[in-house]
Amino acid sequence: MNRLEIFARLGLPPAGIFITSFMLENLGTTFIVQCLYGPEEPSQPFKLIFNRCRKFEYQVTSIDEIDMTDLQHPMAVGDVLGIHLGEDHYGAHAVLHTTDFELTISYDTVTIAHY
Repeated sequence: MNRLEIFARLGLPPAGIFITSFMLENLGTTFIVQCLYGPEEPSQPFKLIFNRCRKFEYQVTSIDEIDMTDLQHPMAVGDVLGIHLGEDHYGAHAVLHTTDFELTISYDTVTIAHY
């Protein structure tokens, strides 16, 4: 699955994807990435929920002294440059590359939840 498939599942035309946060649940076996669709206001929030995770890696690619709690600052979210979610099956790897960091997640299934 790639970013165009994400837009199709959301029922929206292609636009920007921004990562606002991520968290672990279920003792680290569920990895949730909070996202925003589109640069226009109001942005539409959605989640990428990775299930049965075995490993994740977070690598900072840009180190700036910015108050990341200031959501008005443009660097408070990760602007997604590239996204590849692999195929849903045991041992799938997702790679989410942003302007400031890269996430790599090994998982079984991914769900897109929008609200």
